Amino acid sequence: MRAQIGDLLFTHDKGLMPWLIRLWTRRGAPRGLKGFNHVAICVGHDQWLSAEPKGVMIRDTESLIGHAEEYAILGFTGDPRVSMRAAQIATSAVRTGYDFVGILGFVLSKVIGLRIDFRGRWFCSEICHSAWQSALVEFGLLKTYRDSADTTPNDLYAWALEQGCFIRTGR
Repeated sequence: MRAQIGDLLFTHDKGLMPWLIRLWTRRGAPRGLKGFNHVAICVGHDQWLSAEPKGVMIRDTESLIGHAEEYAILGFTGDPRVSMRAAQIATSAVRTGYDFVGILGFVLSKVIGLRIDFRGRWFCSEICHSAWQSALVEFGLLKTYRDSADTTPNDLYAWALEQGCFIRTGR
């Protein structure tokens, strides 16, 4: 698999935690797919920025898809400067912490309407969406705004396709 900078890699992983994530975030699961529990953004050759409980880090492709039951890649079809910018924005978050408070806030907002977020910390779909949304805004290409702190991997998949400049390029 040869990914381009800015591509989004969505995975459906095995295990209890991925299953719980998919259960909670099942809304918006793409038709014909099982739904996703994780997303990462390509920031270089075989390098993906991934926000995980250990923090925001760079991982290789095999470490992300090696245990996945299913995965999908969305590629940007527009000006490569936009995808480079999205990758630059995302990379600025490397070595920041995981947004456990934001995850709790995401759950509480659905249960009781209370919204909390910890700025400067990220969960996977939040950093990928924020980077892409910021890049699209900078280049005047954003079609639909979405709150990054309220974006699941399934939401991000649908949002990216709504922009009209992403296509499924892998699996």
